[in-house]
Amino acid sequence: MKQLLHTILFIIILLSRLHTFAQNPKVIDIIAGMNCPGNLKLADITDEIMYVPLETTNENLINNIDKVKFSDEYIFIKNLNPAKLYLFNRSGKYIRQIGHKGNGPNEYNTLSGFCFNEADKTIYIYASSPAKILIYDIGGRFLEKIDCPDYHTQPFFDMEFIQPDRLLMMLCNVNGNTQFSYKIFTTEFKLIQSDIRPVQFSSRNYFSTINEFSCYHFNNSLFVKENILNDTLYQISADNSFIPKLVFNSGKYECPARFRQEFMEFVKRKDFKYILMNHIIETKEYWLYNYSFNKDEHFDYYDKSLNKSFSFISTGIPNNYDNGPSFVPLRQKNNELIGVIYSMDLIQHMYSDDFRNSIPKYPEKKKNFHEFVSSLNENDNPVLILVKLKE
Repeated sequence: MKQLLHTILFIIILLSRLHTFAQNPKVIDIIAGMNCPGNLKLADITDEIMYVPLETTNENLINNIDKVKFSDEYIFIKNLNPAKLYLFNRSGKYIRQIGHKGNGPNEYNTLSGFCFNEADKTIYIYASSPAKILIYDIGGRFLEKIDCPDYHTQPFFDMEFIQPDRLLMMLCNVNGNTQFSYKIFTTEFKLIQSDIRPVQFSSRNYFSTINEFSCYHFNNSLFVKENILNDTLYQISADNSFIPKLVFNSGKYECPARFRQEFMEFVKRKDFKYILMNHIIETKEYWLYNYSFNKDEHFDYYDKSLNKSFSFISTGIPNNYDNGPSFVPLRQKNNELIGVIYSMDLIQHMYSDDFRNSIPKYPEKKKNFHEFVSSLNENDNPVLILVKLKE
């Protein structure tokens, strides 16, 4: 009997320690990585790159991509100004615009965020001024409007489906008094849970960065991070728990609350010596992340096996696959990454000495790249770069 009790006690202690270990996130020293050049290149993490030209028509001229999302069948492009949401297939063929700007019940004044439910192929658009959720089917037909009256002063940045019946909303802490950074709703917009209290501050300055949050899907889990005043990356579990997975240590360059509170004073002093995160992605071996510091863009990575961070030699992943331009991933869905580049930039890269004199890992891919770019017009819509991660 005593032996059984000792065994049970041992198991309880072991499980407790495992739980504690699971709750202890890894720490990335951003400053150390910033000053430590690495040698990771694109061909180290991928065996396949696809260039997807977005079809150009009079109905879908894209001048500034704000957000890009994709599924197994579709690609969604949110243009910034004018605010429009375009639907393409995976080959880049234009299908239709989803929703329209206007004052009608099924129209939006401001298109803040969107997400796609792959289970029933519905598109959710979050519109502000006034705050509401607009739901459409994949054919562009308006289905339903859900008013969000409580969130007009605390706008949502974006939304993501955790499961087909659960929707995560990310709230911008623009005035410093937002109670929670994340809210989980049903598809009928009934609140299930609120979590992660952001840093509180007092401000009359409406300040919002382009990328208030980082968000990616890896191993069928959703990972999120508030980019400005929260240093932690969370994994959202099946029971809606927010599990700390990663902490970004910015050291002396950590962004203080007063940067939000007195933003215009910082602008006047040209004081931007703080690390502001933009995007995070993950592979089996690495975390890759880009950030701005003193108005410069940086792109670094963390080697999981070495427990050490490094910087790339360029503001993207050096492309030794076909020696195309450096790759900056904007979005991750499990083992696929997506980036955006404008046609003019691709053409200029093709004619550069760096490209002409380069020898990539796959020389035949360089020929394919040259043929593809030669078919582009500088006024064409942007090109998407789809990268499939090695298994």
